Amino acid sequence: MVLQDLWDFLEASLLNTPSTGRVFNPYHDEDSDLDCAGAASTRKQNLRTFLDSYSRRPCVLAVAVRASGKGFRFTGVPFVSEAQIRDARLPAAVQRLRTTSRRPPVRSLYDAAIWRALEAYFPHFIGWNCIPLQLTPGSHEGKAPDPDTGDILAFSHITQRVVGLLSPRLIVAIGGSAAKVLRQQISNEFRTARSPVYDTRQEFPSQMARLFSELGCPDHA
Repeated sequence: MVLQDLWDFLEASLLNTPSTGRVFNPYHDEDSDLDCAGAASTRKQNLRTFLDSYSRRPCVLAVAVRASGKGFRFTGVPFVSEAQIRDARLPAAVQRLRTTSRRPPVRSLYDAAIWRALEAYFPHFIGWNCIPLQLTPGSHEGKAPDPDTGDILAFSHITQRVVGLLSPRLIVAIGGSAAKVLRQQISNEFRTARSPVYDTRQEFPSQMARLFSELGCPDHA
């Protein structure tokens, strides 16, 4: 696996951490009202399957503020919702994932917008969240609460290590909120792209296309 070092770190430092009153870890725990039996194990395997699909180390790390309550919460993969698993237009890496929800797959409009803009560049990018687990309460479905200073600092070492292991040529904060949080977690330089949420002018796709062009990533010079 090209990203074996990243998987080893996440497995040792994040995936097996029990949930707390503030943070729900979908890789370790399950909610019987929302999850199928064995959902936590499936989500962990989904992440490994997705990382295993990388044939090269990605040159761009795209970072959002927090994990999606409609996407990551059920798939275990940043920027991927269960409805996308069945989208034949997306890379095989996404279609190989498995669902874990007891309910019909939900589509995350945010995650869908990310992939519409970036699917042509896969596997030259990888997604991550400054807050890589679900904040509670109220985060099992829908929007999670905004992270406070304690949340940001608690996951700083994870973000720093992910950046260090990937050593991307470019880090992109998706939206001003992500930039604000990321600035508190890492000292690396990064660029900021408009969040795809309410992006009526379609600035996010054009900004990302320009950034990939500047990098001259393989097949997208």
